[in-house]
Parts: sequence; structure tokens; C-alpha cells
Amino acid sequence: MIIKERKFDDELSYLLLVSIRAKLSDADKESINVRIKGINGERRFDDLAIQYIKHGLILNNLQFIVNKQYFQIDTLIIMNNEIYIFEIKNIHYDIFFKDNYFYFNNGAPIEKLNEQRTRTPKLFNQLLIQNHIDLPFNYYTTFVNPDYKVYGYSSQDNVLEFHMIPKMLQTSRNWCSSNFGMHSHNYLCPYSPKNPTSPEVGFIHLIKIEHIRLPGHVDDSQVA
Repeated sequence: MIIKERKFDDELSYLLLVSIRAKLSDADKESINVRIKGINGERRFDDLAIQYIKHGLILNNLQFIVNKQYFQIDTLIIMNNEIYIFEIKNIHYDIFFKDNYFYFNNGAPIEKLNEQRTRTPKLFNQLLIQNHIDLPFNYYTTFVNPDYKVYGYSSQDNVLEFHMIPKMLQTSRNWCSSNFGMHSHNYLCPYSPKNPTSPEVGFIHLIKIEHIRLPGHVDDSQVA
């Protein structure tokens, strides 16, 4: 079930409109190409999620501020009573992985990707702690282009290539309460630059509603 749809990139929309009327700089052209590749990758992942997620809850393009630090999540899926974060990458070249860092084939570190892989889980963990949510979460760097390879990682490194995604998503065929979906539309609240102190507040309420129904907790419906 998709709880929060993926929205089209507003900045990309602006650049595309400008490109109709004016000549863009090389930097703007490159920005458009990168963003289009990103959107195509996210849509490829979305197609798999829709096909294989039967009982999980899908939230796309989440944006948060934690301790005055902004970060965003491409896709977050709640399944098996856990949170799964998928950072989606649509690369068009082979790369390799060593000691928890990604590298280009020439040996240069992929700095932005490496920084994101460290920063996002750290901030998300702080978000859960601040809101007294003790659900476990899993973070996956997810590569959706089947034509290129990631070399050097092990099964413990939380790296997913395209051929691994369907099996991963099929693990969602487990418990997830209908109560979660029923209430979700009342709580989702998108991030707004005009109100930066409470981005995606609804996500927190959504998690807390579901958290009280996890196995191990007792509610009235479970009492004989």
C-alpha cells in the first residue's frame, strides 16, 4: 500500500520550463540529466515495490530536519514490524565497495554517496530516539540499473543490486495491521520550508499508531 506518493521534482520542473525559453548553462543541463536519471531510477524501484509489496506500507520522498540538519529519504517501507530505508541510485557505470565505502573504478571515493550512507542512518536514528520509537530500521543503498555492477560487497553490507530487490521486497508478506493504513491519511504532513520545525510530522504519528499494536503489546482486541 502506498501511503505517500512520490512527487515530481519541483526544481527539475522549473529547469525544464526555463529550457524551453532560454539557453541553459552546462551546469543546469547536467543538473537536469542527473535529476532525470534519478527519477527514472526511483520509478524503476516503484514498479518493483508495487509488484511485490503485498502487506507493507510505502512512503516516498520523506524529508526531515533533526537537530537543524535536513535530510531526505527516497523510499521508506514498513514491513515485518520493521522500518526499511532504500536509498535509490541509478548509476551508469561499474563501481566497487570496500571497508564500507564506495569507489569509482579508478580508485577515487564516491564522496557524496559515502557521506549519505553514513549521515542518513545516523540522523534517522536520532529522529526515532527523539520521538521514543524503538522500532528497528534497516538502511539499504539500492542500485536499480541492471546493466552495471557493484563489486566487492558482502551480504552483510546492506547493498542491493537490481536482481536482489524482488526477493528483498517479497519478505513483506507478513503482519501489518489494517489500523495503520486506516489512520495514515489523517497524519501525513509534508515538509514545508515555511514550517521547517516539523517536517513529516505525520510520519511520526503514523509510526506511533502502529507501534502500539506490535506483537508483544496487548490491546482490547487481544483480551478474551
